[in-house]
Amino acid sequence: MDASLELVGHVATGAAAIERVSSEAVDILLLDLGLEDCHGFEVLDKLVKSGSATRVIVHTGHSSAELQAHAKRRGAAAYVVKTGDIDELLATMRDV
Repeated sequence: MDASLELVGHVATGAAAIERVSSEAVDILLLDLGLEDCHGFEVLDKLVKSGSATRVIVHTGHSSAELQAHAKRRGAAAYVVKTGDIDELLATMRDV
């Protein structure tokens, strides 16, 4: 793990993600699109609408230029496809 990054926690639902971001200072949220209770874009929309300063990185298994563009239009700071390349993910986290 990169010493400049600190893992705050893990949640499995969109509701829990919104609660965590609302109650704690979270700099970066890694957001999957397939959550137990909703689609990840719903979480992104709620965070953007609330004016949250948390930067959202959509981290998904869906490699799609269309989804990537859609995520950026909706307010995502970045879109990273799950490839198992931790260095790519860490570099993106440092860049946002």
